[in-house]
Amino acid sequence: TGVFYMQNNRGVLVLNGLPPLGEAQAYQLWFIPAQGDPRPSDVIKVSKDAPNTLLVTIPAEDQNFAVLGVTIEPAKGSPKPTGALVLRS
Repeated sequence: TGVFYMQNNRGVLVLNGLPPLGEAQAYQLWFIPAQGDPRPSDVIKVSKDAPNTLLVTIPAEDQNFAVLGVTIEPAKGSPKPTGALVLRS
């Protein structure tokens, strides 16, 4: 599960219950508009021993997103989703 808190152009993603991934992968947050392609945000490495939170600055062009998504991507992230959505708002 996940919760996303947003105020102005700042957001906090809190993830719970996602399994940690290997070194080559990370979870990535996406801002998904009502029309158009998903827009990439930051990656988060999930650990069972640490808080799984991600602080993000939301670019102006992404602030009117319709859906948030989280996918499994390469550790450094991806410009377009390559994995299936594991979480969706």
